[in-house]
Amino acid sequence: SSCKSHRHSADTIASSSASRMFGADLGLQKGSACLSHAMLDGSPEEPGISTREAFLRMVSCAWRVTTAYDVADASPDGPPQARVQLWHVPKEGCGGLSVEVHSSSLPDSTAIVMVMRDISDRTARHAAEKALLAETAEKRIIAQKIRREKDEEANCFTRHEVKNGLLAAIGMCDSVRELHEHGRAQGVITSADFDSALLGHMSTLYGTLRGTLDTALAHAMARDVVN
Repeated sequence: SSCKSHRHSADTIASSSASRMFGADLGLQKGSACLSHAMLDGSPEEPGISTREAFLRMVSCAWRVTTAYDVADASPDGPPQARVQLWHVPKEGCGGLSVEVHSSSLPDSTAIVMVMRDISDRTARHAAEKALLAETAEKRIIAQKIRREKDEEANCFTRHEVKNGLLAAIGMCDSVRELHEHGRAQGVITSADFDSALLGHMSTLYGTLRGTLDTALAHAMARDVVN
């Protein structure tokens, strides 16, 4: 369609496909595709307005946006720049119509040319893809949470078994040390070198087991704090 603006009104020449796309009578005269109308204010997406008024508001918005950009970006040598607007306007019989409006001014003229596209299918597909991505992301988060919980249960069981094993080994070291002291008191151990070596090995083993237990408990506490 094309629009030629007067001071407060405009003459819009629209193809017959405009009425088919919007599914409503846009007020085009029979035998003529010219529509004279006032320049309307307000958003084409305002609830409660008719499809015809939404169409006229889109025309008015396209005119204001295009002329405003032409004044700001005026260049004597450059070609007119197309402006793009996206609207979701009411349409009788359905939830609405997503429209992409391309507009550009004609050189040496007070008219602009507009191309309106029905992008409802593209918008619906984008919304469906966005919902699918959100659902997939939510499922991924739930799966990661379940995996962390299972890992934590497995780690907790492993730490419990390691702790029990280390405590049992430390207990056995204490028992061996008691037996050694009892044997030395009974005079069973007669070699001073053997006695000294045995005590040294027992002390080293006890210290190693105790250090490993402290490390395991500290690691477990750190993981609990992080989680």
